[in-house]
Amino acid sequence: MKPPTTEHRFTADPSEPPHHEARRTLARLERISRLFDDALRIPGTDIRFGWDVVLGLIPVGGDALSTGITAYYMWEAHRLGARKRVLLTMLANSGVDFLVGAVPVVGDLADVAWRSNRKNMRVLLNELHRLGKLPPGVAPESLRRTESRRSRRSGWLPTLRPFRPLIMP
Repeated sequence: MKPPTTEHRFTADPSEPPHHEARRTLARLERISRLFDDALRIPGTDIRFGWDVVLGLIPVGGDALSTGITAYYMWEAHRLGARKRVLLTMLANSGVDFLVGAVPVVGDLADVAWRSNRKNMRVLLNELHRLGKLPPGVAPESLRRTESRRSRRSGWLPTLRPFRPLIMP
């Protein structure tokens, strides 16, 4: 009888994306969350908003498109290995955004404050870090980048920038 050989090597789970693909996926999700939550700024203030607010101005279709982006976000989170509990948290964040966003004017204002895509990105990165699935090159410090400047401040009210006239006397 032959002794067992050591030819069998550990191979990664084929359902998990390789590290470089996971890094690209996280970068893509980060871009989406930035575009949809704080790509634009109201001049003279620190108030930032994204395409989620702009699309919310379109009745029915805008909220449907935002929900489609959220579905893509969750599909990628599932592919990266997020647990069901985390996916449900992400769904709850997006559900609040959808339900409040359905109210015509108040919903658009609430979209500026709620930032569900940023919340979902933070939840996903925390989950991947906790599970040890955060790809190399993505530092846990990048968790701080996913928060907007306003959410890190102590207050929720926006601050006004000092007025500086263009022509100085």
